[in-house]
Amino acid sequence: MPAKKGQRPWNKGLKHYRAGIPRSEETKRKISEGLRSNKNGFGNKSRTGLTPWNKGKTMSKDFCRKSSEAHKGIPSPMKGKKHSEEAKRKMSEAHKGKNISIETRKKISTSLKKIGHSPPSTKGVKRTNESNYKISHSLMGHSVSDETREKLRKARLKQVISKKDTSIEIALQKRLDALGIKYMRHLPICGICQPDIVFPEKKVAVFADGDYWHSKEFKNGIVWKRDKHINNTLNENGWDVLRFWGSEIRESLDGCVEEVLCKIL
Repeated sequence: MPAKKGQRPWNKGLKHYRAGIPRSEETKRKISEGLRSNKNGFGNKSRTGLTPWNKGKTMSKDFCRKSSEAHKGIPSPMKGKKHSEEAKRKMSEAHKGKNISIETRKKISTSLKKIGHSPPSTKGVKRTNESNYKISHSLMGHSVSDETREKLRKARLKQVISKKDTSIEIALQKRLDALGIKYMRHLPICGICQPDIVFPEKKVAVFADGDYWHSKEFKNGIVWKRDKHINNTLNENGWDVLRFWGSEIRESLDGCVEEVLCKIL
């Protein structure tokens, strides 16, 4: 029976008779199983659906302050510890398939703002080419396993392209639109790439390559070698590949479009 307000609990200051005596693993297991089958235990299915005692109640600021002060100085039970791989796997599986509603997201966002959490300082800020170049070079030499590369590649191909098309891509698109030519943008093909312009029925893939990013000199030719590998893979699967340099599109757009038309008409 709980003590009344202002009344001294009968067991205050008294030590439990098992104080200092550790329980065996067998005893812990039996207690755990007993709680699961107990009608008051958390594992009892009959309690599912009951309304929590504090649902709809708002804790006063004084209560929250006292609760906060009472927990000050008490270290976290996980301080200095790490979750085992098994525990991580279970937590991951428990969260799979759970979607957070928009309303819940808004509540989380509001709560984070109240405690002083702010969005990244770079949110909404477009990086300069110089910054992109520095980031790219800082990652050079960073080893990634083949398994990780394969996972990243598959995940990337499933993503919807959200970036803005470059000026040379837009130039090709506008000219094809004016001619009434139907095409698709950034369609994943052969599980290896998403060309800038695709004609699925004719199996023609068009790439608009920037002179700087796709040159042999950039990244010691890594991007150039990747483009060559993509060309070979698409050709082996019956695709025709057309690659136009940015300078080529700017200087002779009609010539580039004519070459595309020769492939699809």
